[in-house]
Amino acid sequence: MKLAYFSLFIFILACGRVELKVGDKLGDFKNVSPLTLGGQELELLKSICSSISQKTSALPVLVNSSFTFSYSSRSCEDESYSAPVDFLTTIQNSFNGYRFLKSDGTSFYFSDLETTDSGTMSLFCKQLNEAQSLQSPIQAGQEYSFISTTGISSEDCAISENEVCVEISKGTQDLSGLAKIHTKEWIKFSLNPLNGRKGFFTSKKLITSMGCPEGKLLGHKANLK
Repeated sequence: MKLAYFSLFIFILACGRVELKVGDKLGDFKNVSPLTLGGQELELLKSICSSISQKTSALPVLVNSSFTFSYSSRSCEDESYSAPVDFLTTIQNSFNGYRFLKSDGTSFYFSDLETTDSGTMSLFCKQLNEAQSLQSPIQAGQEYSFISTTGISSEDCAISENEVCVEISKGTQDLSGLAKIHTKEWIKFSLNPLNGRKGFFTSKKLITSMGCPEGKLLGHKANLK
């Protein structure tokens, strides 16, 4: 019975019987009981957060620095991503913090630089800095954010030397008490101290069902050139 419980959850709603799939895909459900991360995974996340912290400290002198991203997207109705388009961006310190801005002054889709104060990794790095340990998921209201560095497909995030990928899944707590995954994001960070990119993300990919009809998703992906 315990095995059946973990592989399949059945929840009775007013509209009838609904099957809850437990997994990591969009629409799947995840247990929200926090797990303390350790071993190599924790060390990799410490390295990322340390690199982000060093980069954040250096940002005042990096304003106006240029970064070119190859970017593509897909709408809820698209079957594939659009052809990549190159965007030249510069780091600017705007009213909402340091951002990647395009030449017309508007924000690049992945405009957040991933600093100690903002970005997908900031919640995890803050917990790691304050508690010297890290648990997944992290809860903010009814939303849960899960993080992992293991089992990531090279199709979603392929790494080279001095790079590391994280996979972050976000879900909203359901009536069942589980988190229904609505967004997944893959971020590749550079840990190379020699190329001027340490602590910067070199690729991001995001898919989400938010704002789409049932069974559809939209996506965005970008690679630093």
